[in-house]
Amino acid sequence: MTREAFVALVTCFNEDETINYEATRAQVRRQVAAGNNIMCAGTNGDFSALTFDEKVRLCGEVVEEVGGAAKVIVNAGMPATYETVLLARAFDRLGVDGIAVITPFFIACTQDGLIRHFISVADAVTTPVYLYDIPARTQNHIEPETARILAGHGNIAGIKDSGGA
Repeated sequence: MTREAFVALVTCFNEDETINYEATRAQVRRQVAAGNNIMCAGTNGDFSALTFDEKVRLCGEVVEEVGGAAKVIVNAGMPATYETVLLARAFDRLGVDGIAVITPFFIACTQDGLIRHFISVADAVTTPVYLYDIPARTQNHIEPETARILAGHGNIAGIKDSGGA
């Protein structure tokens, strides 16, 4: 088993609430210079406030700025599986090192529903998928047995556990 740390990148904004890509790129350069890998568009990156196109552009800018000097994982999780798959496929084409998938938010899920959700995403991309459990924000929790079942999928590579337990 390998373990790697990824810094949760903050998305920088302009006064008018548009993304400040240059300031975000400066954050990337600072993290890469410190020897850190990047977690893009996670909870600290305000992913829920960004549009689909903003998420794709942000990820593209981060991947370009990293230039292979560090690894990039990006969060593709959305409330609906269909939208999550569309976003994951867009990130897959950008050449990220991993795609994190947060549990659906706003929609209460059964463990079987979570299994189907994560498998649908993992089957749709070639980039390794990481489960992202943060029940304080989504109200959905990946139970240990569910994680064990999903670990058997060939394209599910790990988990970002923000469960707080």
